[in-house]
Amino acid sequence: MTDTEPTLAYDGSFPGFLCACAEALNAPDPAPRVVRASAPEGLFETRFAVARDEGRAAALWSRLARRAGPQVMRTLLEAFLSDAKGADAYTAIAMRRIRAEGAGAMRDLSDPAVL
Repeated sequence: MTDTEPTLAYDGSFPGFLCACAEALNAPDPAPRVVRASAPEGLFETRFAVARDEGRAAALWSRLARRAGPQVMRTLLEAFLSDAKGADAYTAIAMRRIRAEGAGAMRDLSDPAVL
């Protein structure tokens, strides 16, 4: 992840994060990075604000839960709530893989987003 990649900024809430992830999931590769709006902006970063929409957030959560199951969704929530550096971006990457590959994506321990 670099400062030259486009980023999607959310309001800091979990529903806001899910809305930013929905945008990232629909974007072509390379997917935009997901960051809190309060995160410092990189010098060459192109940042787009994503509005919080409870309905959109719930719809994404439901779709991913059907695909991955409750345990994987709990793991994603715990990752979001962690204070590890880059947790937002890595959780968004993991969601993208889960949408594409299902719950099995979480067993790929060679991917930093999964760890």
